[in-house]
Formats: sequence, structure tokens, C-alpha cells
Amino acid sequence: MGYTMKNDWAVEDVEGKRICSLKHVGGTAARNRSNLNAVIHGQSAADDVGNTIEIRPKDRGALSTVVRYQGVELVNILNTEANDVVSLEKKGLDRTVWKAHINSGVDISFILVAVLCLAEIEHVWRQQ
Repeated sequence: MGYTMKNDWAVEDVEGKRICSLKHVGGTAARNRSNLNAVIHGQSAADDVGNTIEIRPKDRGALSTVVRYQGVELVNILNTEANDVVSLEKKGLDRTVWKAHINSGVDISFILVAVLCLAEIEHVWRQQ
């Protein structure tokens, strides 16, 4: 499945301290390929308990993804376009287009990180 599914992603502050971590969960079956858990880190590891944000596909193709925190939907992310890798990759045109419907009060920078992770998963998955 490539390194995307084996590694986690992190957002760090300027001193290199992790402020957010994202990790692929749930296996590599098609229906689970976009399952991510994110943790917004607090001052200590004890602060991280209960800070898990779930990022889950709403359909088998992972074209629609929901981000939830403690059962509350924060954002709905849609993959609106996915070009054919085989015919476009050699031309440097392999790309996907994403659209996010973000609820008010949600940190947009966190959603950007989530969308970038989903895009990386999508590109690696399609290259298999």
C-alpha cells in the first residue's frame, strides 16, 4: 500500500513540537482506505485523551468523507474530480479536486491538513 498507509502525519509548531497527529486506521480494504484518526495534542499526554477526531468515508469509494469530534460533524469533504492515473500521470496531470463544507468555528488549517492526507491516500491507492 505504500508509505502512506504505514506512516502517520504530523503538524508541528516552529520548535518541532507536535500539535496534531493523523494516523490511518482500519486496514487497507477499499471501504476502510480513508479511515483516519487525528489527535489535537495538549500540553501533556493526559490532555490528548478524548481529543480524537474521526475522519471517515461516507461511501465505499471514499468520495464523500465526514470529520467528527465527539459525535459532532465538523466538515463534509467531497472528492469532486479524480483524473485517470494511467492516461494522465505521464503528462504530469494526475490530480484530484476536493471541496470542503466547513461548519462555522472549525479551524480551517486543521481541515486543510485532513484534506491533504485524504488526497495523498487517494493518489497512492490509485497507483496500486
